[in-house]
Amino acid sequence: MTKKWERFSAAAVVELRTCLRAALELTPEMQNRLPQGISVSPVDATDAVACLRRLRLKPGLVLGGYQFYEGANGNGFVFAIPAEADFPEPGTCPHEQVEIVPGVFLDSPKPRDALDHFMDGFEGDGSAWSYLEASIAYRELKEFGAIWHGCDWSTHTVLDSDPFRGAQLKTADPADRECLGEESDWKWTERPAEWRPRVTIAKTGSAEVHFITFSALGQAALYGSRDCFPASSLRPESARITIAVGPGGYVF
Repeated sequence: MTKKWERFSAAAVVELRTCLRAALELTPEMQNRLPQGISVSPVDATDAVACLRRLRLKPGLVLGGYQFYEGANGNGFVFAIPAEADFPEPGTCPHEQVEIVPGVFLDSPKPRDALDHFMDGFEGDGSAWSYLEASIAYRELKEFGAIWHGCDWSTHTVLDSDPFRGAQLKTADPADRECLGEESDWKWTERPAEWRPRVTIAKTGSAEVHFITFSALGQAALYGSRDCFPASSLRPESARITIAVGPGGYVF
């Protein structure tokens, strides 16, 4: 039995993502000053919290981040830490392996005062939108500092209609429109009955977020994502499945 089931428009997700990306942007000027290797990020990740309507950081916490940069590629690592704690230089704290894009891991510093996961630092109001915000914020913060080959999530467009029936991709990046191709060239594992992002909250307090995305990175494909939130937690257990594969694709 469920307590709540709610759908949302892709436009609302786009608005949230646009705000988060602006707050977390690594500007060209910042990028030009980055040293090779790992350093403290010049971006204040806590600025992203202002984009969230139904989530907030738990009292006394802030977000801090490191930036990995090698050649023209990069990735970042975000942590929730006490506001009074120092954010240490990367060489002075323990390191751990972090998956930055599917199947690719990097060695990341982890401040001794940091929470186990940055999403453990957030709390919400229990609304359906708060869980959708948590899903999107989780992905945007996970892609913090991503440059060139370090990008994955930023190539995904969240859909609320069949891309072959609606107008959503008509205003997308030209490369995406070209890679969409013809519907007859696509191979489907399943055709969604519901395209809009949706949230289900159980009476136990757990929640699930479902949404569908299009990305042409590597190969054009449609993906179904599901985030499961245990009761009283905003750290999702995430899964992504491929629901259709198209003929085109691109690489950075």
